[in-house]
Amino acid sequence: MATQSSRESQTQTGPVHFLSKKSLARRRDIFLFAHEPGITFRMLGGLSSQMHPDLTIASFYRWLDILDNAGPEEPFDVWRINVAKIGILSYTATRVGEPLDRESTCILQPGDYGAYCKGV
Repeated sequence: MATQSSRESQTQTGPVHFLSKKSLARRRDIFLFAHEPGITFRMLGGLSSQMHPDLTIASFYRWLDILDNAGPEEPFDVWRINVAKIGILSYTATRVGEPLDRESTCILQPGDYGAYCKGV
């Protein structure tokens, strides 16, 4: 399988955002944040690339589509993001590059990702 090039919004020792003991124990290293205009970013969840080593970008989008309550009337894209801490459990993020291709068979790499409604 193809792999996507690595991106580094994480520090040498780990992500800039807070991780629970459960996340650390489960070695989560892929994190999804929600972008809600007018509200700081919030982490929706995380998973371990070691537990899901063959997770493709297309499969990740399919999982998110299943979990998305808004449905197709509010389409979204997922972007790699650089996360910056602005307070206790408060973050901001900057998009990196282009949105991930919904059809990509590249393996989803560890890092931080943000879901953005199209047009935002």
